[in-house]
Amino acid sequence: AQPRLHPHADLAALTAPAATVLRVNSALLKTGGTEIVSAYLSLHPAGSFVASPAERTERGIDFASGETLPSQSVLAPRWTGSESPDGRPIPHWSELCSLVRKAHAAFPGSPVLLGWDVAVTDDGPVLIEVNTRVGFGLHQRATGQPACAGRWGIILDEWLKAKF
Repeated sequence: AQPRLHPHADLAALTAPAATVLRVNSALLKTGGTEIVSAYLSLHPAGSFVASPAERTERGIDFASGETLPSQSVLAPRWTGSESPDGRPIPHWSELCSLVRKAHAAFPGSPVLLGWDVAVTDDGPVLIEVNTRVGFGLHQRATGQPACAGRWGIILDEWLKAKF
């Protein structure tokens, strides 16, 4: 049986009893290598292990600092927890990014975009699953920006130009 993953102590007030889970989207670069192109933290209602998208609150993550960003979307539910998620650093951020980039590079078939669900525990990041559907809608909900307005739009454009 798989052991239960506990939230990192620095994030437990936001996500307990569930593990702290982030969606981290990575892209295969046309020139080689991989890059993180989107990341957000999903916050469930207090005391819940799972929640539908309508019940969750997503917060974008600043790639440079690993800090959670304020919600930019009118579609996102307002966070009603006792502690604000805004500006909170994600523990093990650089280790998490490195793990996702290495996993994408090792993934068979060379998909351009992959969405990784990653738990953040006291012992470090743990890959939970990979998704070939990266979740453009949830990214837009977390950031309030069109999905392809950022870095992954540029990367997809490079791949599409190479194909056509």
